[in-house]
Amino acid sequence: MDYTPRPGDSEGLLVTEGQEVEVIDSSRAHKWRVRLRQDGTEGTVPSCYLEKKTTVTPPISPQLDPKTQATRARREKVLQELIESEEAFARDMQFVVNNYIKEMESKTMPKELRDYKDVLFTNFKAISEFHNNVLMKGIQYYADDPARLGKTFLRLERDFDMHVSYCRDEPEAQALLQSGPLKEYFDEFSKKIQDEKSLSEHLKLPIQRISDYQLLLKELIKYTARLKENTADLEKAHDFMQAIPQRIADLQYINSIQGYKGNLHKLGRILKHDWFEVTDGNNLRRERFVFLFKGRIFITDHKRVGTSRSIYLVKYVIKLPDVEIVDNADDDELKLRFQSLKSGVSGFPLTLKSKTMEQKEDWLNAIQVSSGPLAEDLADDELDQIEEQSTKIEELYSKHETKVEVVEDFDAYEEMHTVITESVRSGSLTSLEDFHSALEDETSLCLTASDMESGGPGRPRFTVPLRAQTCAEGLEVVLECEVCASPDATVAWLKDNAPLATSKRAILEADGGKHRLLIKKSECSDSGLYTIIASNVHGTTSCSAPLTVSSAPDTVPVASPDGSSVPYGPIFKEKLRNFELQQGTDFRVCVIVDGEPKPDVKFYKDDKEIGTVGRVRYNQENKECYELIIDNVMSEDAGKYSCVANSSAGQNVTSCD
Repeated sequence: MDYTPRPGDSEGLLVTEGQEVEVIDSSRAHKWRVRLRQDGTEGTVPSCYLEKKTTVTPPISPQLDPKTQATRARREKVLQELIESEEAFARDMQFVVNNYIKEMESKTMPKELRDYKDVLFTNFKAISEFHNNVLMKGIQYYADDPARLGKTFLRLERDFDMHVSYCRDEPEAQALLQSGPLKEYFDEFSKKIQDEKSLSEHLKLPIQRISDYQLLLKELIKYTARLKENTADLEKAHDFMQAIPQRIADLQYINSIQGYKGNLHKLGRILKHDWFEVTDGNNLRRERFVFLFKGRIFITDHKRVGTSRSIYLVKYVIKLPDVEIVDNADDDELKLRFQSLKSGVSGFPLTLKSKTMEQKEDWLNAIQVSSGPLAEDLADDELDQIEEQSTKIEELYSKHETKVEVVEDFDAYEEMHTVITESVRSGSLTSLEDFHSALEDETSLCLTASDMESGGPGRPRFTVPLRAQTCAEGLEVVLECEVCASPDATVAWLKDNAPLATSKRAILEADGGKHRLLIKKSECSDSGLYTIIASNVHGTTSCSAPLTVSSAPDTVPVASPDGSSVPYGPIFKEKLRNFELQQGTDFRVCVIVDGEPKPDVKFYKDDKEIGTVGRVRYNQENKECYELIIDNVMSEDAGKYSCVANSSAGQNVTSCD
């Protein structure tokens, strides 16, 4: 239909039906600015006069290579399968979160079963959120460019650390569901919600998905290569996915490296590890086990502890950005020499001699790729501190070698030492002297936890954790717990994160998996945070609770002459106080508050209210006692905690850091 502008419309453009125009501005709903394709004349035309030109795609020319078309179609099919299977996987994961995890967070479930939540589901919920909210969007973003799909996986590489941890811990969760009350409960629950799969099958989902990625990426690489398109990112993503099982073993290596001042987990994954002949600046030659991280080489002294456990004491750390690498050192084609760019650095130059040329070339290539600087660089005196730390730890192991041999479960005992050593790193134990004390006191620290109604082999589990205790001075007090372990676990007690010294008043008792600390004629000095650490060859777990011994008598409520209560504001008989906690510990602390009328009590962390469900929560034990609970303490839990008691008679607050 033709359009003729009205008289006086200087911006209007005369157009006739069939003319082609280019839209320049469509911001005004009813009148668009256009340009004539024929001569470039511009003007405005009512949008109702314009119709978008429809492009008819011509049929595929029969002259195009039919093999190429078939290959492209097969790749599209693989890509579609990746997207659809990711959507189905994300839905299945969210189903578990919305049903099984929600059930385990509900108070309708018996508390003795709810206490297994962290062991059973570990970080399942976080993995579900990652796939639903992050990875799915990345896969969909590159749906039209399969050759670049690998970028999504590479960009999110560190997020897959969650999967590494999950794969490591999943066997312990499966052991819980082999038999016993937890299996029976969830079997019934599956029937109740008409779920055809068992919880045990659901827990395998994240592991199975890693295998799916490996197969699908391999297929995408095959068809993309046939189309002669770039496969570099896809190949890197495939290698990364295949390396996830190896990264589980890397975690075990990292947990066995001792004597390093920093946080090994911040260095990322282990890129390579192998034996080398190492010569230091004093011309001392030794066989050393060497680890390569991004930007770092760790030279360690390997020591076997017991029959199946190894530790790696750090002797030297090479910061790759701070050294010059000399190939074929001393005219030996097997040698690499690392010369510090700074003068006076202890131990340098360091020379690594490989066993074969293949080993040297492989390492040299990996070192060149990983030589970029790190944000986590330590101070210049790092090597001196590491050398001193390593020497002290080595002396301690050597000094206590004969004493350790008399312990029945040596591996579990050594695992307990590792916990204490890691506490030195994190600051929970403040010095190597504390570590020394732990070794000196092992006869009083260590007991054995027996295999109770075992849910199968795995890391020890506290079926009954320690609970906060408050008593008056002079009374007898008992801290007790129950631990389930298969094989048997070694148990160590700490007070205020230092090894507990037993005495005639403080007595440790064990009966199978039941453990008790009996304190006779309690004193105010007995107040503190008590921790019990249980370890066996499968791992370590712990829980903590405070003990408060008070010399002050309980507050007696004021009463009127006729015996009725007189209103008074909230009074904290037991207050919060500062604690320093070990990561991974289960922590409980109680406050006791009285008042007339009975106050409303709430807990806060950094002024944000804490609820009655979740990993950090509180629970009302009775009309006066409220318990703050933190399961599996993490670094992010550090902060200011407050308990606020409110009533019509007033307000009171107790806080701790």
